[in-house]
Amino acid sequence: ESGAGAGSGPAGGAIIRLVDPEVGRDNPAELKAQKLARGLQRGVLDRDLKPNSEERRRLQAILKLPPNKPLHAEERALLWRFRASLTQDTRALTKFLQCVDWSDATEAKQAAELMRQWAPISAADALELLSPDFRSEVVRQHAVQALQAVEVEELGAYLLQLVQALRYEAADTGSRLGAFLVQRAAEDPALAVQLHWYLFCELDDPGFGLRARALHTLLLDTLAGGGPRSPGLLIADTIRRQVDLVKQLKAVIRELKSSKIKAARATERLREMVSETGACGELTALRVPLPLDPHIVLAGIMPKECSVFKSAMLPLRLSFRIEAAPMNWKAPPPPPQHNTHTNPHPHHPFHGLHGHAPAGASHLSSGSVGSGSSSGAVHSPLGPGGGGGGGGWPPPDPLALLPTRTGIIPAPPGAPDAAGGGAGGASGGAASGAAAASGSHHGHHHGEGSASRGGAGGAAPGSQPGAPPPVLEGYRCCIIYKKGDDLRQDHFVLQMIGLMDRMLKRENLDLRMTPYKVLPTSFDDGLVEFVPSVPLSAVLAEHKTIHRFLALTQADAGGPFGLRAEAVETFVRSCAGYCVMTYILGVGDRHLDNLMLTHDGRLFHIDFGYILGADTKPFPPPMKLCKEMIEAMGGQGSEYYKQFRMYACEAYNILRKRADLILSLFHLMAGASIEAIRADPEKAILKLQDKFRLDFDDEAAVEWMQGLINESATALLPQLVETTHRWAQYWR
Repeated sequence: ESGAGAGSGPAGGAIIRLVDPEVGRDNPAELKAQKLARGLQRGVLDRDLKPNSEERRRLQAILKLPPNKPLHAEERALLWRFRASLTQDTRALTKFLQCVDWSDATEAKQAAELMRQWAPISAADALELLSPDFRSEVVRQHAVQALQAVEVEELGAYLLQLVQALRYEAADTGSRLGAFLVQRAAEDPALAVQLHWYLFCELDDPGFGLRARALHTLLLDTLAGGGPRSPGLLIADTIRRQVDLVKQLKAVIRELKSSKIKAARATERLREMVSETGACGELTALRVPLPLDPHIVLAGIMPKECSVFKSAMLPLRLSFRIEAAPMNWKAPPPPPQHNTHTNPHPHHPFHGLHGHAPAGASHLSSGSVGSGSSSGAVHSPLGPGGGGGGGGWPPPDPLALLPTRTGIIPAPPGAPDAAGGGAGGASGGAASGAAAASGSHHGHHHGEGSASRGGAGGAAPGSQPGAPPPVLEGYRCCIIYKKGDDLRQDHFVLQMIGLMDRMLKRENLDLRMTPYKVLPTSFDDGLVEFVPSVPLSAVLAEHKTIHRFLALTQADAGGPFGLRAEAVETFVRSCAGYCVMTYILGVGDRHLDNLMLTHDGRLFHIDFGYILGADTKPFPPPMKLCKEMIEAMGGQGSEYYKQFRMYACEAYNILRKRADLILSLFHLMAGASIEAIRADPEKAILKLQDKFRLDFDDEAAVEWMQGLINESATALLPQLVETTHRWAQYWR
């Protein structure tokens, strides 16, 4: 038996159960026989050998196995026998390579030759070949070659795992994967910034730090190697200034903590420090692309709109003006600003980046991003209709020129450039930034509004050479800086949620997800996108029902429940999306303080400290589905609740079809500093695999998901735990 323990025999005696460590293992005698048989046919590749119907059925079953499942000896033998007939099936390569004995030079040579003849593989298969299961250099080289065809946007979606895959590269050879990542990063500024921060976070890792530092240095040298007028220097300068920005924010928190002032005074002290005359006054004049999203250019901090959350970690809520157009990476780079008498590398803007900044290095003043002029202008492109003639300036939609809207919210009421008086005025109510230290951090919600068209927005950017482009009036970029928390697990979970959201959208299923951005900048600090929202606990405490809360901004007497139909639909869809995704990822410690609700009806989750089934509470339900959420859909008999179940089941089946990619991405994180995976990677992957129920067809999976929804909707224990949690929060 494979278990251990004792039971009662038929005569009352004890039955001793012994652990047999060889249960489930291959028979060594059979392995030897198969090895000998393979040796007889090793040199002969019968390209005309075709499987019969039964063998074809068995081969198809093998190809459908998840990527982390080891192959048995007979499965490996079958793949090897029909290897020539499988070369046109892209799915078969990863399975075939698992059955190769790479220690056998003859077998390895034949496998390598056959691999080069194989049909092109997908990005998902390439990622699997970069996992720790494949150490052969020729296999990893083939995977890197396959990634050459991947578009930059998709490459960015997998970049976190590709950086972790560097852990499994041969230590005594130059990393082809590393060289590939640097080459692609040098071609795309946003990817370069992303790669920089992923490597920067690993510099202090005991097992990976040296390799990360070597590749980071290669990235910096590559960017700076194009000469003093190369666009790479503009990317270089951006990275350095982003590092300086994080250093400034770290110094602010250090000062706040050392002063030991009360929470109410902390916000006042923060505003003093970042004001023009404060210790960090240069932040009011900075111009730097946002580390969370380099397409957005920050154009000075707004001290009066910054605040400190009530938490021991003192997270900072920071508000910045933003430029009205995205970063122009083709603008002339800044001239070298280093003192050649004190800096041994006058044309290298990264000297000292791994430690202290070199003497003479410029910091966060306005004079360096995107221009060599003394004013420090960033010459941002207008795009169609800008710069004289055509559509004029500003465009009809103030946000039209920005490719992304990370952290962008309306300016607060009372701000000089805030939207005035229209239908989009402040909606009132407490709000919390997504992923602040807990769901109880409240700030002020900013309602929708149309941007003012006057002031700096009245002239087209770039119309006067050397002048800064206009600031986007009526809007801010709001982010959270946290020091003292390891945000790498949150970042990973949100990456997976964002990836699954894109998978669903490719199948025309938009579940109104909110995969807000998180960027760890070291092992214990980072930046978080601020999303104006309210914890569900505060919604219910103040308004009693979700409907009353939504009615503040979404009232419609002719709509369902007296609300705009779009808001109700958004709520239903987002509930379905997060129920399915948090179930698959095994997100734990769910309570009403880390479920957030926006004023347009989007529900989303924050704080992902527990995943893959870990939880602080006993017997958690499969998904967080409280009665108040069901009531907001009209109850279990309503049409909206039926839609919720339909969306959840449809999403589940779509994601099941992409399980191989999700499992491979998790597998690549085996060595990362994410405790839920690193403690036991094999067990973690098996837990994730179980959630997909790959043994079910679509119909059975629908029944399974509906059963999970019913179980979660009727669970009593979570209601008791929620009450206990609420009382615990009250007495804190």
